[in-house]
Amino acid sequence: MLEEKKQEKTLKLIDAKFAIEYLSIGRSTFYEQIKKGLIPKPFNMFGNTKRWAYYEIEQIAIAYIKEIGEEKQKELVKDIENRRRTINL
Repeated sequence: MLEEKKQEKTLKLIDAKFAIEYLSIGRSTFYEQIKKGLIPKPFNMFGNTKRWAYYEIEQIAIAYIKEIGEEKQKELVKDIENRRRTINL
């Protein structure tokens, strides 16, 4: 009989370099899209260390694939940023 493994919930934090590579976009495009509200703003870990949750950037990549359009993507970004306040770990 095979033993069933529990799936653990993990929160992976990524930096801008990783996010840019993951999304396959240029650095200036990445920051322009943050200003436009098409990519979530980073959160501050400490000092000037800024990070995103991996799953947030993954959701943006899926939005690109689905071609949901700028307005729906802006709504997605607002939702992502609002959910940060209610994360249960």
